[in-house]
Amino acid sequence: MRARRQSPRRGPRAPLLLLLVGLLAGPMAALTLGAFGTRSLRLVAVENTPGYVSFQVHGRPGSTVVISELHAGKAPAPLETLHLRFAASGRRYGAPWSCTSRERSFQARETLPSGATETTQITTTTPPCQPTLTLWPSPPRVGVHLLATISAAAGGGGVLQACLRAPGGARQCQRLTLSGEEGSAAFVPNRVGTWQLQVSGPAVSLTRRVVVGTGALRLLATGDSEMQILDDDIADALAGQAQVTGQAYISTGLTVPGGTSWLTRAHAQAQGERPDVVVVFIGANDGFGIPDGHGLALCCGAPWVQAYAGRVEQMMGDYLRGGAGQVFWFTLPVPRPANFAEAFNAVDAADEIAASHFPAGVHLIDLRPVFTPGDQYHQEIAYGGQTVDVREVDGVHLSTGGDEIALQVLLGAMRQAGVL
Repeated sequence: MRARRQSPRRGPRAPLLLLLVGLLAGPMAALTLGAFGTRSLRLVAVENTPGYVSFQVHGRPGSTVVISELHAGKAPAPLETLHLRFAASGRRYGAPWSCTSRERSFQARETLPSGATETTQITTTTPPCQPTLTLWPSPPRVGVHLLATISAAAGGGGVLQACLRAPGGARQCQRLTLSGEEGSAAFVPNRVGTWQLQVSGPAVSLTRRVVVGTGALRLLATGDSEMQILDDDIADALAGQAQVTGQAYISTGLTVPGGTSWLTRAHAQAQGERPDVVVVFIGANDGFGIPDGHGLALCCGAPWVQAYAGRVEQMMGDYLRGGAGQVFWFTLPVPRPANFAEAFNAVDAADEIAASHFPAGVHLIDLRPVFTPGDQYHQEIAYGGQTVDVREVDGVHLSTGGDEIALQVLLGAMRQAGVL
């Protein structure tokens, strides 16, 4: 089923806002980064991500930071190595919760290009282990994949059994393997009524009533002109599986002045459309300054990246609707115009930071290794045994062939997530 679209359709795509070019070059960005060059190393632990102790590192651009866990009488155990492009990293999920050792100590060791080093340590206490069960979509529907996700901070993984019992007694069961402390099982209810879902295993026993109704999967494809035409492709590919609504708004962005704010629009879309799945492709017009509480953060240094990430995070949170939605967010492949590359890089960095706040519901679809491997622009790429022209003449938008490849990447990610 296809909903009536709400955006201008085919024909020449609107040009990108070249007004931002002047904001992307020159000394401003360098000054913004330079302001962070003297900041000392700081490691922040965030315990409110279910199942993980996640970290954010504040250091110096160009440095290498190794995060390790500390154990009494033992050498630091490395968890992750970060190469800071900006003064702050995205949130990283470095250490699963443990039900037996809730007080944990961690160390960050930064090495500058000069060879100088700095070390900092923190201690944090994780919450008690409380397994939780979440269902998607909400409400469940006949013929639509039902994704059951168990979060149990057991540490070290494990194997559970998930069983969905139909009205009348017949049931279907699956092994559910915890990767660290989270795992999912997918079912397809075949009739309306009240089902029962039970997940059981070592130290886990959860039961949930599941009321299954009717209706197609609702998908919203939205963004700027990068989503134009691609939303048609999504609708065609999912005909009979999903009701697709395309809402592409040309010449817009999260920082573009004038018009409806994307923060306002995202909230209205989430509440009005109530989509089960949201696919977003946006950011090519961005690069304008963002108020950040200290004045105007100019593109494309660390303050701008953090401010932009805050806007993306708010949009993602609205689209998730408290766990009722799933979000698939495209990154921007490297453009041909050099004066756009810095802004695209900053947008992608911000998207990574924002997506890392929602490990269970936001899926970042990284198009950079597909279309621009090695962070190098390519007009043509090899795909499916053929050479495909993947960019339009502006060197920014994907071509028709590029859209088809992006569609296949999206569908693969949706299948992997259990949505299809």
